[in-house]
Amino acid sequence: MRKIRNAAVAVGTAVALCAGITNAHAIIGGTPVPTPSAAVRLHFSDTGGGDFYCSGALISPNWVLTSRDCASYTDAATVDRGDGVTYKSDAIYWEMSVLVAVVHIPQAIPAPTGSTSDPATNGYMVMADKSDPLPKVGDVDTTYGWDGNALNKINVRVTDYSSQTLFATASGCKNGGCMGSDDWGGPVVHNYNGKPKVAAVTWQPSSPYDDRVNCSENAGGVSEARDWIKAKTGL
Repeated sequence: MRKIRNAAVAVGTAVALCAGITNAHAIIGGTPVPTPSAAVRLHFSDTGGGDFYCSGALISPNWVLTSRDCASYTDAATVDRGDGVTYKSDAIYWEMSVLVAVVHIPQAIPAPTGSTSDPATNGYMVMADKSDPLPKVGDVDTTYGWDGNALNKINVRVTDYSSQTLFATASGCKNGGCMGSDDWGGPVVHNYNGKPKVAAVTWQPSSPYDDRVNCSENAGGVSEARDWIKAKTGL
C-alpha cells in the first residue's frame, strides 16, 4: 500500500508474521505466482484525491476480501487478476470493529483455471470458517501480494498474536522476504487439515511502516470476522 495512514485502535486479532525465505527485501524476492490469479491487485481512489494499490483475495465472482486499512475512506476501487482486464467496484464495506474489508464488483470476475497445486491460481480463494482457529505460533503459512506489476508469494512464520489490533513484533527476518508497498490486504493462506484457506489478510507492518529491517507484518484474522463478512456478502 503506497498511501500511509495513521493506525486506528480496534478490537480484533492481529497475527505477527515473519518472512521465512532467504531472498532479501520485498515480496518480489519470493516465488512468482502465475496469473490470472485469485490473489488480486486493487487500485483504490482516496477521498482526499490520492490513489494507491493494495492486494486482496477474490472469494467469489463478485466479492474481494482485503484489509480495512486499504479500504477505509476510499470512494472506489478497480480489481485485476493480472491478465490486463480490470473490473470496477460499486460498493466498499468496512467498519472499525473488524480488520478486514470487502469490495463488491457488479460484473462477475471469472475464477482462474490454472494449476490446482496453488490455491490462488485455480478457483476462488476459500476463507477460513468461523470455527477455524487462527494459526498457532510457529506455523508457517503463505502470504500473497503484489508489488508493482508482479504477484509473488512468501512463506511466513507466525511469531505471536494478540487480541489488540495494534500489535508489533521484532521478527528478525533481515535475510528473509519482506512485504512490499502494495502488499497490504494480501491473503495469508493456512492449511486446515489439508484444505488451504485464507486465515488472515495483511494490514500494517510493525513500526516503522514498510519495515525492511525486521520484515515483520501484522494480519487481521478472518475467522473472527466471518459473521460480519456474511452479513455484507452472504458468503
